[in-house]
Amino acid sequence: MSSSFPLQKSALTALVLMLCLSFGSSAQQAPIAPPPAREEPKTPPPSAAGGEKDKAPAEPKSGAGAAVDSNKYKIGPSDILSIRVWNEEKFSGPVAVHQDGKITLPLVGDVDAGGLTPVEVQDTVTKALTKYVVKPLVTITVQEVGSKRYFLDGQVNHPGEFPLGVPTTILEAISRAGGLVDIQANPAAVFLYRGESRDVATAMGIDCTPYEGPVIPVIYTINLRDPAGYFLASSFEMRNKDILYVSNSFAVESTKFITYLNTINTAIQTPIATVTSAYGLRNIVAGTGAVPTIVTTGTTTVVTPTATP
Repeated sequence: MSSSFPLQKSALTALVLMLCLSFGSSAQQAPIAPPPAREEPKTPPPSAAGGEKDKAPAEPKSGAGAAVDSNKYKIGPSDILSIRVWNEEKFSGPVAVHQDGKITLPLVGDVDAGGLTPVEVQDTVTKALTKYVVKPLVTITVQEVGSKRYFLDGQVNHPGEFPLGVPTTILEAISRAGGLVDIQANPAAVFLYRGESRDVATAMGIDCTPYEGPVIPVIYTINLRDPAGYFLASSFEMRNKDILYVSNSFAVESTKFITYLNTINTAIQTPIATVTSAYGLRNIVAGTGAVPTIVTTGTTTVVTPTATP
């Protein structure tokens, strides 16, 4: 028994030493056993990046900007374009169209945009960026319409200046202005001031010799109380720089309006304008009806359309 005790003691000591060594080894290796935590990549994966890049075009924009057809709308000076280049923030953001019809991009410089559609400018910018970006993905939309506007004044609830980003009829223009003022507005005395081409004015029977240049100022009168006039206003589209005026008294307000336009035209050309009816233009364009009768009163030429059966 006495001889076996030292052996047992030695075995016990060896076991304790083995356990200590094993524990120490585990304690030393524990900090390096798990792999180091991976850092989040600075550049998001394609799917995430695409989601982030697509957020900007999806943000609510002004009514005119959101409604513009990128395949048809012709860009003009003062328009604001939204340019998005995937994963390239330095080339992305809003860009204003200069008065010469160009836009300016970092590194690229000036790019023609005036008179082109957003899709056409998108192709041009994509080609220009190939020098700096590998296979650039470009999206260009109209964020704000600034080159095409019309003006609405008189007896409407919200007169002012309105963007013309999409085709808009006279009735739609009045509706966007909050409609007619119920008590004061005279639906039978709605005036549309517009610059017509010399060919159209001549076809309407207007003497264009006093005017210089290709544009002849014309005032159309529209009677919304007449079903035919109401129907015509629902298809007669506004143009850039048109002025639509709703009066409350044909005798008084029309005189005020013509005087107001006289002031405008003095800066352009004299004598002032031609007053005509949308019915006359409709008949001329359609090739039906007689040429309106012309009556001259002072400096204003009044074109009265001949009644059609």
